[in-house]
Amino acid sequence: WMPRVGGLSIVRVFTEEETADDYIVGELEAGVEDAHTPVVVTSDKELRKRCIALGAFVVSSEDLAEMLRL
Repeated sequence: WMPRVGGLSIVRVFTEEETADDYIVGELEAGVEDAHTPVVVTSDKELRKRCIALGAFVVSSEDLAEMLRL
């Protein structure tokens, strides 16, 4: 976890015991501790569907790269 401005964090997920996708979904299922909607960056269609179903806002890797160029 890397703290950012306004108390928001950017998280890169690497796992050994489970897939990173399952870890991310598990974190979403566990709920968010603050009032912010979680944002997941992925270009994986299946993970995208799972995250949206749990209320996350999903951005593709390509879209994020484009946004950061602004």
